[in-house]
Amino acid sequence: MKSFTESDHKAVRDRIPEILQSSGKGCAFKELSDPEFLIELENKLEEELAEYLESKEVEELVDLLEVIYRITELKGFSKESLESLRLKKRQEWGGFEKNLLLLDIPDEKYPYHEFPAAPEEFPRIVFRPEKSEVIKKHGVSMRIYTTKEDCPSAAILYQETDTGHAEEFVHKKKQFSLLYS
Repeated sequence: MKSFTESDHKAVRDRIPEILQSSGKGCAFKELSDPEFLIELENKLEEELAEYLESKEVEELVDLLEVIYRITELKGFSKESLESLRLKKRQEWGGFEKNLLLLDIPDEKYPYHEFPAAPEEFPRIVFRPEKSEVIKKHGVSMRIYTTKEDCPSAAILYQETDTGHAEEFVHKKKQFSLLYS
């Protein structure tokens, strides 16, 4: 948490001056206009986020919410309209329940929700479990799905590795070598 010196100023909760004064600590404060306070709250938002990232305490998230709610009010919205906007965006884009991490950013020409249709010369490929090859060795289990009849160059490899197994896996029949961890 950032140390607070006399030359510092920051947005504080409404009861902080009263609490400091009743504890015998002197403090000076100033009431700001809404536009002035909005600037200070945006700084406070950064401060509270930094405190959460450092501590990982849920209490810091509560502070973030309080700042967000006040910023919302100063921008002319209610908590209810903020929640309505959140739900609308959630319905359109989803939430964060699936713990997804995007590994590759699509080309800007084709945003991820607007990929072009595959050219007709590409066959539709169906991978079937009953046509897969299973290889098990040294705590590694691989299932290789191929579609030789539909598209000879298409394949999917699914691998599970038991905990503690990190050795080179060589499958001589297919003549390839893979390193697993």
